[in-house]
Amino acid sequence: MVKKILFSSSATQNRVAVLEEGKVVEYVVEQPDNHRILGNIYRGRVERIVPSIQSAFIDIGLEKNAFLNVADIEKRLIPNISQEELPEDELENEPEDNDDYDETEEKPKKNIYAIENLIEEGQEILVQISKEPIGAKSPKVTTKISLAGRFSVLVPDSKNIGISKKSDGKKERKRLRKSLKQMLPENMGCIVRTIGLDVDEDLIYNELKSLVEEWEIIQSKALEGDEPCLLYEEQDTITQSIRDLFSNEVEEVIADDKNDYEKIIAYLSRIAPEMKNRVTLYTKSIPLFDAYDIERDLDKSLRRKIWLKSGGYLFFDKTEALLAIDVNSGRNNSEDTLEDTVFAVNMEAAKEIARQIRLRDVGGIIVVDFIDMKNLENREELQKYMRELLKNDSTNTNCSDLSKFHLMEMTRKRVRPGINELMTEICPCCNGLGRVFSSKTIASKIDRWLHRAQADEISSPIKILVSQTIFDYIERNELQKELEDEHKVKLVFEVAPRLGQNDFEIYTDEQSEQITEKHL
Repeated sequence: MVKKILFSSSATQNRVAVLEEGKVVEYVVEQPDNHRILGNIYRGRVERIVPSIQSAFIDIGLEKNAFLNVADIEKRLIPNISQEELPEDELENEPEDNDDYDETEEKPKKNIYAIENLIEEGQEILVQISKEPIGAKSPKVTTKISLAGRFSVLVPDSKNIGISKKSDGKKERKRLRKSLKQMLPENMGCIVRTIGLDVDEDLIYNELKSLVEEWEIIQSKALEGDEPCLLYEEQDTITQSIRDLFSNEVEEVIADDKNDYEKIIAYLSRIAPEMKNRVTLYTKSIPLFDAYDIERDLDKSLRRKIWLKSGGYLFFDKTEALLAIDVNSGRNNSEDTLEDTVFAVNMEAAKEIARQIRLRDVGGIIVVDFIDMKNLENREELQKYMRELLKNDSTNTNCSDLSKFHLMEMTRKRVRPGINELMTEICPCCNGLGRVFSSKTIASKIDRWLHRAQADEISSPIKILVSQTIFDYIERNELQKELEDEHKVKLVFEVAPRLGQNDFEIYTDEQSEQITEKHL
């Protein structure tokens, strides 16, 4: 598979796009007023404990207090809990091998301790951002600190050594685990990332040594002062993307900004000098993202409807709790049998869905409604294909079998705002509903308002401000005279360009006092 990473910077934003076979599959954007804080470490103060939801709110010096759930508290750090008291799954057992050790939010965690017995209000506490603020939600934090490098992840206050399953067999993992245990300080664990399996062990050792030194600096800073503050800031978007995404599978890295290019070269000179020859500075006059047709792809990813090459299409409907994806055969004109046609559309849809959830950075619960298939082999082939496609996703995604109604459920870890939140805002006209009231409905609302207002004997004339659409509807249907006759009042309708179709404002014409809310 041909992979490329593109970096584009401007005065308004820094953007990163990952391409597979010429199509963008991942997209990261950082704007001046929206810096990423995922991975940052803070000295916080417990502001409020809420036993009913087994959570606490932590002041970390940001605009919003952070949210800490009891499951995200490292219980080995609590002085009044001994190792003997910990349940089996909290003890320092050897972890199961799992690629990069990602966990989904939905994974149930056994907890027998009440949060009010683990921490107390006013207590200082070291926390790390595990999920950025999304919409009105607070950032989510954990006391289970980790420091990420290119080849490994240092996990202080842990004895676990995790090795990716992609290493050569259990024997090799056991040898590497033993070797790392000997070089790490006591009560420190680590995870060897998949990319670390292809490098000399000395590189892993040197990186872990550097991360240990970084951790000691963080601990020293934590002892200075007592106010909530930032102790450690994750690397910038460019360095972080190279660290996490630039693997042997990536054919080329292209940057259109000289400073970004030099930053990438400087970073690679330290950790992977042999990869520098794959980095290119883009100097052509055509914008980089236009040259690779990325802008059009990004625009499509914001649409509710995505067309497939076969003539089928996908519908994406987002709710607070989940994303629903509906697969439709559309205008498919294949001469194959119905079953073959449906199978082909479903398979094409699966590929596009796997790409779209990565590109949109969708998180939480995803429900896909595939087209019904009678053939059991086709159903099993679709399930297998979808799971294979999801393996390309660096974010942990779990997938269920097809239900008897041809629904497939997925869960995907979400740690930052998706492309929808970053590139769009709630529509001020419909407030996110996706639809607005019809002209006749707004006219009826005005009619009912006037009916309620009659009891107050409001003095005439009354001025009503509406959008151009509503004004044209009232004029076209000669409703002004009807309303005046019915309510025995003189009306003056005026267009207010600032108003959306759902809105209207009513004033007493003499005093210019707005009285809309009075009789809504």
